[in-house]
Amino acid sequence: GASVGVPSVFLRVSGCNFQCQFCDTIEVWKQGTFFTIEELVQLFIDKGYFKRINAGAHLILTGGNPLLVQDRLSAFLAAAVGSGKLAYLPFIEMETQADRLPTADFRGWVSQWNASPKLANSGEPEHKRIVPEVLAFLAVQGKVCFKFPVANAADMPEVLAIVKDHHLPCSKVYLMPVCNSRATHAAVAPAVAELAKEHGFCFSPRLHLV
Repeated sequence: GASVGVPSVFLRVSGCNFQCQFCDTIEVWKQGTFFTIEELVQLFIDKGYFKRINAGAHLILTGGNPLLVQDRLSAFLAAAVGSGKLAYLPFIEMETQADRLPTADFRGWVSQWNASPKLANSGEPEHKRIVPEVLAFLAVQGKVCFKFPVANAADMPEVLAIVKDHHLPCSKVYLMPVCNSRATHAAVAPAVAELAKEHGFCFSPRLHLV
């Protein structure tokens, strides 16, 4: 999305209420290790993650679906600040399927919203993946990008309808290829990039794939 190439520390939470057909992290978020807040803070200290953040890395909250545990993430962030190991409040990016509103408390932590409303190609029903009040909230945030997983041109009418119907700013709309390996990315990405150019949207590669 908007921060591709920026040094980042990822905190990936387990659990998701979606079962997208193209999910490339399902084997990760279905597993996991339970930590208390104190244990997680200590892990960040031991692994040197706070040092990375102090050097300018973004902290990206991802999943799964992090908003399912936003109360615990708020508690962790408060404990992280209270540890004295952070030189300043980090730039925090929040990954979301745009299916639920954040609480007022949690909103205060987020520097940038990375929203990925799912299309019909996900296999999820429309009433679950397109939530108007959430899209309305996100559309007016200062730092936000909307990342749509696109397989081919057949997905574009749905993308265009969502952008129009929910008044999403075109300059903050990203198309990213549906793929689950570097090989399939190489095959699909050029066509998706052309679709982004054709419609005036941004393009997001998926550089984490192997």
